[in-house]
Amino acid sequence: WKYLGLEIEKRTIVPQKLAVRKEIRNLTDVQQLCGSLNWVRPWLGIPSELLTPLFKLLEGGGGPNSPREL
Repeated sequence: WKYLGLEIEKRTIVPQKLAVRKEIRNLTDVQQLCGSLNWVRPWLGIPSELLTPLFKLLEGGGGPNSPREL
């Protein structure tokens, strides 16, 4: 069964498959990407310092559709 983004089976617990957008066009896309990466970061051993440039894209004004580029 599935709980909090994990697939729990008889002998294993694994994260559910993750769909990551390849094209980042606006603030909403960046927020979704950052959320997905933050969720899997502990399992992949990614330090938050490596994601700092990505998190900086969240800064600034504008609405959900304000343009962003990687």
